[in-house]
Amino acid sequence: MDPRIHFVLSWHNKSSPSLRLIKPDNLDHYLDVATKEYVEQFVTVSLSKKQVVLSKLFKWFSEDFGSTTEMLNWILSHLTGAKKKELSHLLEDKSSFKVVFQCNWTPSPLPFRQFL
Repeated sequence: MDPRIHFVLSWHNKSSPSLRLIKPDNLDHYLDVATKEYVEQFVTVSLSKKQVVLSKLFKWFSEDFGSTTEMLNWILSHLTGAKKKELSHLLEDKSSFKVVFQCNWTPSPLPFRQFL
């Protein structure tokens, strides 16, 4: 299964991906966009705390992402900029760091997004 599917399914809470209408043409593009938006918004990396905070979505569907190390490498491949550098640094550093999973069940104020 393509794990990117999890980033186009919404439960309409603050930890959930945005609700989207996706058409079959360019499905791969839509999955990429949704995945990159989600990991940029919901992955937090702190070098000072030696901690990565992830949505519980990654824990609930861990069989689709692999072990914690595989999951973090998968996430790394979808990050850009400072977060990518910071996560890469933690993964390359031989000292340990903490991975925290969290979920905010508050209803989402985000609007419905439509790709046409």
